[in-house]
Amino acid sequence: MENNFESRFDSAARAVCDRLRKYLCLLPTDMKEQAQEIRFRVNQPVSICCTGGVYF
Repeated sequence: MENNFESRFDSAARAVCDRLRKYLCLLPTDMKEQAQEIRFRVNQPVSICCTGGVYF
């Protein structure tokens, strides 16, 4: 069963294009639960800001 943080992450992931959504949904549950921000920057990799650091 998804907790509130994971379901909020999945809800935010639904707002992006299908290609990126596929990869975001494959992230481990613990990363989804700790995610604070999904960053999209021009000419930069997508990054996930979590309580433990930033992941690319």
